[in-house]
Amino acid sequence: MIKKNIFLIFLSSIPSLLICLFVYNNISIIDVSVYDDKFILAANQILLNGTYSDNYYLPLYPYLLAFIFKIFGTNLFYPILLNSIFHGISVFLIAKIAERFNKKWFYLSLILGAIWPHLIWRTTYVYAETFFILLVVTSLYFLFSFIDKKRIFYLLISSFFLGLSLITKSSNIFVLFLLPFFLIYFFNNQITKSYFLSIKLVASYLLVLFIVLSFQFLRIYKETGYLGYNYQSGNALLSYVYPCLSTKFGCGKKNLDSMKKGIELYDNELKISDSTDSENRFYQNIVRKKIAIDLLKELDFKQSTISAIGGYTKLFFHNFTYDLFERFKITTIHLTDFTGNFLIKTKKMLYEIFQNKEIMFIWIISQFFLFFSRFIQILGFYSFLKSKDKIYDFLLLLVFFIPCIFPVLGQGTIRYRAPLEPLLIIFTISGIFFLYHSIRKKLSN
Repeated sequence: MIKKNIFLIFLSSIPSLLICLFVYNNISIIDVSVYDDKFILAANQILLNGTYSDNYYLPLYPYLLAFIFKIFGTNLFYPILLNSIFHGISVFLIAKIAERFNKKWFYLSLILGAIWPHLIWRTTYVYAETFFILLVVTSLYFLFSFIDKKRIFYLLISSFFLGLSLITKSSNIFVLFLLPFFLIYFFNNQITKSYFLSIKLVASYLLVLFIVLSFQFLRIYKETGYLGYNYQSGNALLSYVYPCLSTKFGCGKKNLDSMKKGIELYDNELKISDSTDSENRFYQNIVRKKIAIDLLKELDFKQSTISAIGGYTKLFFHNFTYDLFERFKITTIHLTDFTGNFLIKTKKMLYEIFQNKEIMFIWIISQFFLFFSRFIQILGFYSFLKSKDKIYDFLLLLVFFIPCIFPVLGQGTIRYRAPLEPLLIIFTISGIFFLYHSIRKKLSN
């Protein structure tokens, strides 16, 4: 069984490995005009000093990179090679989770996950997403194992991996506000039949999780003198969430006037501040966060709602091809390059593609498959809602993954969708089987 599982993981890694080899041999892995190299800078700092500072990225991936560089040198092929392996393991675990809902889902989930375009493309970056997804999926897999086998070891291992994910990326930080309460309810209804015992189990889960998180709090305290999780949230709110919610239908492109306004208010606040901590990254984060919250309160609620919905719509309906074009230095066109209402802009864009931008047919094909997959996923979501015997497991999936998109309010950047892709894969499998059985039922009648 172990040999078979390793073989399946290897097979699941092959599509990613082939793409990584192609990218490595044709373009630079790091191009700061496309995405930053702060993880690599942090890893090099760790090799020199044993730690890193003045870098808002969370520590686990930089330390992993430093370990890779220590063994193999700074050849960037090895991090993306490891990403391919991480992708293969993640896909295998996603398939195992899918199998929990239906034994017939395993191999189709494995195949679909292995060739899932966005997840494969993310493995070509020296970024934390692929590793983060592995940690989240592993945590969920062991949580389901605890539910099935009732062994406390699996519960604690799940908590350990969730804690590791939280010191890799902060994308799922809001899961801490939902998961404990849901698990108390879940355990009481499905396992213990006692709220007291359920609370004890969840307390054990949280204890391990916060022990892991404490290393990040200690790192921040040693660097800044402040006790906190990170100093990224203020910048995220002021430079991304606020400008995007100020933009009609969200980002896309940020509202530059709003971004400039935020920067000016921040600079002025630091100038008049008599704090001795004005150069301290954590203090600066506090100032940014305060200004951002004040600015967000000033926004029209209706406009903010439209921008949030627009941002999430873009998040779900952008495909990865623009990232591909950007890294290969291929000139493209965007809907925002044209004037008029949505239909007019779409018509103008398609005309331009057919006349002058044949390379954009790749985008059209990708967009077609993306829309089709969303239709299948909606069917899958509906199928889950109908399946009363698995409703708690389905809700656990939602609680584990949906909070990953809370921090990117109003932002349509496809990279932020990556942590949600495992859930979308499972929805797709559910939708395919639902459609198959619906068609068979109609034909038999």
